[in-house]
Amino acid sequence: MARYEQASYFTPEQFASFSAGRYESIEPLQPDQIEILTSVAKGLSTAEIASLLKKRGSTIRNKRSGILKHLGATNSTQAIFRANTRGEINLLEVTDDYQHWSRFRYLEESSLNWLHCSIKELQQTVNIVKVKN
Repeated sequence: MARYEQASYFTPEQFASFSAGRYESIEPLQPDQIEILTSVAKGLSTAEIASLLKKRGSTIRNKRSGILKHLGATNSTQAIFRANTRGEINLLEVTDDYQHWSRFRYLEESSLNWLHCSIKELQQTVNIVKVKN
């Protein structure tokens, strides 16, 4: 019986995420993963990223798949926003064109509005700093 006393238990949510294979790693993304995900966020295709990084398309596809698994995401948009939330990429540094994000199929309206407001606030801050100088 002592063997069962030290057993670990999972919440239903944890168990569901393990079962679905979508458990987010606590380890940070590797530099090459960040570079690939940032390129995806900029709107580059797998072929364009492969050309840019001088890698094969299949290598980039495999790395993108690994990034999704690492972040517990089901699509690129989720991965981008999770990496942004974790502080591993900064969407405001990727592009200042919020309409670029409307290209992503699974982007929720609230996320698009948040991004638009954040970019507008950043632009206003930059303009205020320029006026003061």
